Amino acid sequence: MEHVMNGAGRGQDYLYSAGASYMVFDLNAAKQKAYQAIYRAQENDQHDIICLARSLLAQTAFMRGDFKEATEHITFICDYITEKNLTPLFDMRESSRNWIYVKMRDLSKVSSWIFTEYNNPRQPPLTSGASSIMHAQYLLAAEKFNELIAFLDPLENMCRKKGIWNGILTAHIMRAVAYSKLDKNDLSMDSFRKAYDISHQNGIIAPFIESGGYMRSLVEIARKDERHSFDADWLDLIYRKAFSFSRLYQTMVKTYKHENKTHNNSQNISLSKRESQVLQELANGLTQDQIASFYGISSGTVKTHVKSIYNKMGAINRADAIRIAAEFGLIG
Repeated sequence: MEHVMNGAGRGQDYLYSAGASYMVFDLNAAKQKAYQAIYRAQENDQHDIICLARSLLAQTAFMRGDFKEATEHITFICDYITEKNLTPLFDMRESSRNWIYVKMRDLSKVSSWIFTEYNNPRQPPLTSGASSIMHAQYLLAAEKFNELIAFLDPLENMCRKKGIWNGILTAHIMRAVAYSKLDKNDLSMDSFRKAYDISHQNGIIAPFIESGGYMRSLVEIARKDERHSFDADWLDLIYRKAFSFSRLYQTMVKTYKHENKTHNNSQNISLSKRESQVLQELANGLTQDQIASFYGISSGTVKTHVKSIYNKMGAINRADAIRIAAEFGLIG
């Protein structure tokens, strides 16, 4: 374990270079340099560099729409850390496991670890902040926008203290998305401008493209914004690439759901008679109080049934539950 904290040497140099290539969305160069980082790091048992390079390879594959390759890299990280018992990297292992589920919006499978704040003094510097950023990504995927905005302030402060500048950029982008979804476009554009100022002159576009459909909406708002001046060509570039990625993303989600359907089919969604009734009334548009009145039960009981329904179906909200129920013929 004496080398796990060692970030010096060519392995780290190649990793930073790979990260820089990824940020400007040169995915081929990022992939090549990430493998170079792995080969160099293997010579010195730099385990954190090896796992971080694999994580970058997973992200690169994901942005190309190759979900199979992305999951192979994630599996490698988890197995590698477990087999070598790399205690300081356990947070990274858990973060990697949850990355797949958050990306695929399969939030019922996200472990409780993601809701716990970590402050591990033994954690290698290059992996700092991974748990907090993953928590923010979960909140975004779950569309808990108010909670996300509140969480982003301490996240950004932590990133500033640790010099994680890409974390600061990510926080600005997520904040812009959250405010836009809450119809607070002025606040959204304030955050979007901060992200733009950090990245525009450096050609950094990957964090924007990662947002896919969210980014397309932000660009539309930015084009009409009269308080801030954005480069029109840059907005067009971001929009085109975000659109292309969003199509790849939709295909990956569809494939993921198809491959995992046997684990989530209607035979495995075992609802009680009352839960089935509540689900049907939710689909009919009734509120929880209306359902309680209709069946002569308390609102608290209905709330308990709804929570159970969501858990069994892996749904994150009413709309998601109705979509899943319609897909598997659970509602009329």
